[in-house]
Amino acid sequence: MNSYPALKPKVEAMVEKVDVRFPAPSQFNVDDILLNEVLIIFQMKSDYSSTHVAKPQSSLEYVLAMEQFREIMMDQMSTSAAEELAIKFKTRKLEALNAKLIQKIAGDDEVEVRNDRQAGARTRNGLLRRNNQAEKENEEEVECKEAYEHMLQQHIIDEKNQRTRR
Repeated sequence: MNSYPALKPKVEAMVEKVDVRFPAPSQFNVDDILLNEVLIIFQMKSDYSSTHVAKPQSSLEYVLAMEQFREIMMDQMSTSAAEELAIKFKTRKLEALNAKLIQKIAGDDEVEVRNDRQAGARTRNGLLRRNNQAEKENEEEVECKEAYEHMLQQHIIDEKNQRTRR
């Protein structure tokens, strides 16, 4: 059944419908008959023995299942063992590559988050420095104004003193 994954649900459904009692291994050669074929044959026999008249719907299901099985067998026969192995190796390589890419993407996301945090910290530090610099400039401006006013007052006082001396 592992060789034909497309038939697995159909076979499981058939097995669930019918309680099949397998004959002794001496009655059939397992090497010559696939397990899927045995299940289909027992399903057909049990359907026939329980009704003695073929049900149209179950016959249709049987024909569809056989057609599906035939298509899968044709596909299986058209590919060689080397091609199947090549396909499996390619699939495994792609899965490994996908896993590596997923890890790389996760790592890139972590780097982006870290860079965003660092950029945010730099921006905050820059804003704090600018605010501190603006405060210092305001303080210097106030000091300059006070010094200028003091100098003007001193100059006015000096001029008054010079006028009074004359």
